[in-house]
Amino acid sequence: MTFKFGTTLEQIDSLRLKLLEFVKAEKREYQANILTELRDVVEAHAISLNIIFFYKSNWQNELLRLQRRNKFICALMVSMKECGIEGPRMRYPGQKESFPLYMQQMPFDPTRSGLGGHPDNPAGLPPPMPRTTPMNLALQRPTRTPTPPVRRGSR
Repeated sequence: MTFKFGTTLEQIDSLRLKLLEFVKAEKREYQANILTELRDVVEAHAISLNIIFFYKSNWQNELLRLQRRNKFICALMVSMKECGIEGPRMRYPGQKESFPLYMQQMPFDPTRSGLGGHPDNPAGLPPPMPRTTPMNLALQRPTRTPTPPVRRGSR
């Protein structure tokens, strides 16, 4: 996992304890052990943490292994939120407490998305394309001016 630079050891330890509680509560599916290892500090922007958990399985049933893995990852996400641990992109480049960075999204226009409109077009749909007929195609074709024949040599 990659976390925001500045994540404290107390937050990491509380995350490990919450995950340990989870695997002990689910003792039929997981072994009661969680290992954490700080691996790397990336340019004073993020830290990398290995989180190791152990299944109780013989790896013959791939669907069961995937279900257990998904369940653990969901518990990991909930525990991270409870511990206040954020990813590195939660703090944008250049942002500091003394120099905040503000971002704004463009306002949502429901008429362009088809969610609203006006009395003549209540669904807010774009106008229909004109029908193509042979007459329309004839009008759309560019006209060519005939080129005079090229004469070669003299008579």
